[in-house]
Formats: sequence, C-alpha cells, structure tokens
Amino acid sequence: MSSGRTPAALAFYERSLSALGPFARLALRQRAARGREDPARLPERRGVATLARPDGPLVWLHVDDPERLQALLPLVERIAGRGFWALVTTGPAPSSELALDRLPDGVIHQFAPLDVPACVDRFLAHWRPGLALIAGGPSRPNLVARARARGAPAVLIDGGADDRAVLRWRRARRTLAALLGRFDLRLARSTGDAARLQALAAAPSVNVGDLRLDGDPPSADPAQMAALSAAVRGRPVMLAAALQPGEETALARAHVIARSHSPELVTIVAPRRHGQAADAAQAAELFGVVAARADRGQPLARDVEFFIADGPDELGAFYRLAHVAFAGGSLTKQCCVNPAAAAKLGAPLLHGPLTEGFADAFDALDRAEGAGVIRDADALGAEAARLLADPGARAAMARAASLTCAALGGAVDRTLAAIEPYLVQLRLGTAGA
Repeated sequence: MSSGRTPAALAFYERSLSALGPFARLALRQRAARGREDPARLPERRGVATLARPDGPLVWLHVDDPERLQALLPLVERIAGRGFWALVTTGPAPSSELALDRLPDGVIHQFAPLDVPACVDRFLAHWRPGLALIAGGPSRPNLVARARARGAPAVLIDGGADDRAVLRWRRARRTLAALLGRFDLRLARSTGDAARLQALAAAPSVNVGDLRLDGDPPSADPAQMAALSAAVRGRPVMLAAALQPGEETALARAHVIARSHSPELVTIVAPRRHGQAADAAQAAELFGVVAARADRGQPLARDVEFFIADGPDELGAFYRLAHVAFAGGSLTKQCCVNPAAAAKLGAPLLHGPLTEGFADAFDALDRAEGAGVIRDADALGAEAARLLADPGARAAMARAASLTCAALGGAVDRTLAAIEPYLVQLRLGTAGA
C-alpha cells in the first residue's frame, strides 16, 4: 500500500464526507422520496446491518453497476463453494434487483453504505470482512481505506480505465495514485486496461482477463420464449440489443433497408434504459414502419415490424430468437453490449466503430470474423439483409464467435489464482476477522 502523503483533493473529500455524517439520514430520506432508494432498506445505506453476520471467514465483494455484478456471479459462486461466507454489496438500484434474483443460495446481500466515515465504520464493525474485493475502480475511497485500516486486504478486480478515464484523471494523477495505492493487488480486465492504469497512476496491475466474458448468458423464461416464438412464426428477426438514446432513427432506417430484401422482417428493439419506447416509436413512424410498444401492452402481431420492448430485461429471450443482432451504443457512444452473450446464444452480431466498453473482445471477434463492423445505418441495413439471406454465413459467424469467446475466457480462474494467497491467509485466520 502506498505510504506517501494523502493528496489535498483526497483529504478534502474525506473531511467533507465526515462533516456530512450527521445529515446522512435526511439525505437518504430525500433520495427515497425521489425513488432513488429503497425506503425499507435505508438503514443499510447508513451502515446498519439488517442481517446477522455468520460465524467464520467472510469475503466481501462490492460492485456498483448491474453489469459488473452479472460478471461477478461465477466468482461469487466459486468463493462460496470453497466454504467462505460471501457478502455482496451493491448500489441502491438497479443492481440490487439483480443481486437478489441471481446470487447463489447462502450469499448475503446488503446495500453498500454511503462513503461517509461513520456509515462505513458501522458497516465494517458488523461484517468484519477478511478480504475486500472491489470491482471496477476506486470509486469509494473511504470504504476501501477504512477496510484496509482494519486489516482486510483490499483487491481491485475487473479493473478498467478507458480513454475517457485517462483524459479525466490525467490532471489528478497524484490523487488516483493514492487511491489505487490503497489496494494490495490490482487486477485489470485487459492488457490495455492494465497499461492505462499503469500510465495513470504508476500502480502495477495484472491482466487476468475480462470477467464479463465468463458469465452465463442471460436466461429466458420458457413460457415467454414459447409466446414470442409463436408470435414471430418463422419470420426473420433482427435484434437491437441495449439500444442507446439517439440510435432509434438509425435503427428504423436500417430496418427499412433490410426489409426491402426480407419483407417479413421483424425488428425487436430492446432499449438500454426503460422509458425509451416513445423515441423508438417516433422513429418507426417517421419511416412508415408499423410499431408496437410493450409498455402499452401492445402485442407482437403479424403486421408489426418494430416491436419495442420496455427495456433490456428480456434480452435472453430476444437473443435466442434473433437471426442477426446489433450492439446498441456502438454507433453513437460507448458500447455497453457484452458480445459474449450473443456468441453464447448463437446470434450473429453487428456493431459500429464505438466499442470501447468491450474493445478487446470486439477486436478479437472481428479478426476471427465472429462479428461484423458497420459504419452507419445504411451499412447496418445492408449487412443485416445479407446475413438474413445467407444461413451459411450466419452459421459460420456464430461458430467463429463461440470459439473466440471460449478462447477469451478463463478470467474467473485467473482471478481466483491471483487472490489465492489472501484466501489461504483468511482460512488460517491470519487476515481480517
């Protein structure tokens, strides 16, 4: 751990949060009134546990966003399977819903405390973790520092730093170096991420691979699959997975182009966020495309060409139906679509040039011809039409994607190997609680 002086910006942050301690209860109530907190579980956000701590060594994993939680599930399961208690903390929403629904039996879930020293201290005093695994980045300085001060080794897992992070942090390298220096070990998810972390903070990182590529693909409810299959009834299907705001018009245009070659085409729009349906419907109307909105209870009828789901929750079913898929976000902003999901479910994937969120995986898929790069809406429509008309090309792309993602896997095993010394210490009772 770094032993230099705490940079002024970080010291100011920590003092400011200490001063806010007495107002935490009020702030949380206000957030709950705005729908940003679960009113029934506000005590957890103040560090007050709502569950008893079990006896025995406990590994604590913290993750802020739901996609990283999805990636962590195999790691959580492996740790729990080795006889350790596992505590998972998340932000208040929406990752909490995923945690409650998909965490393995016996794994404890709590909301993460606010990064206020008093709240953090209550949390740590109750749970007494023997090892802290923090996913993504040093976003909670007090949480990491105070866990480490209590004797729990802290490991950064699934660490990443994209080009925008480099720009954001380059004028505050001393602060970032101090934050990263609080970790005993830093595990990056790609060679590029490890190099960027090194460049930002001169903190050595180990590339163990991308945990997001190891997880199981999204599941599908059998009854829902049967209903959707009956509604589609053999029509060619194009899926827009996690479509970002601003891409609706491009997708509608691509649909019209592909439809000229596949008249029965149905495009399923799975927006990145709930509440995008109105914009997607407006784009469909602009191009004279018949649309239906799931949020209004409108069914996928035979005359519907553009079926707009309410959000990304049903991607497992949609991928299984799709003859071709588009990675949302890759035309307008950072892509947030995990290409492994499409690869594991056999959906040929097309994407634009903006793949920063999964750049290494998309690069490998492109080289292996397991995915296709398109530059704009017209190219998306034309390439989708080609694939829809050529089952052999679709099958070849799906095979290449499956083999490539299998070769990119193994991050869970490498992460476990990297933290093995800390698990051994914890088992022997020489670390943490």
